Amino acid sequence: KLVHLAVAAKRPGLAQALEGIELSCKRCQELSVEYRISSPDELRKAIAIASRCIADGSLREIQGGYVSPTPFHEVAAGAAWDDIVSYYFQCVSCDQMFRLGAETYHGSGGNWEPVSGVPGDAL
Repeated sequence: KLVHLAVAAKRPGLAQALEGIELSCKRCQELSVEYRISSPDELRKAIAIASRCIADGSLREIQGGYVSPTPFHEVAAGAAWDDIVSYYFQCVSCDQMFRLGAETYHGSGGNWEPVSGVPGDAL
């Protein structure tokens, strides 16, 4: 199970209780945080990071749940994103899953976050 490092840092005793529990693998450890997306530039940055991780073999895109109609590789190459951005990824080493999601039509933002599964999948 993934536990956010930021939470552990803010709650004394939690870090000690989690000692010895693997939070994520070394390959995806830096991705295993929630990143709030509040602007188009932040969404572009998250897309670029996910794209680089796919290119270097750290992540793979996975299907399931609601996924944006425009394929991720097209958005990463500069295609316009959809009103609702939603893509799922998985670490190739430890199988930790991640979601990149944002509501772009009204500009309410979104996030990159580790998830325990993809909606609609049997967990």
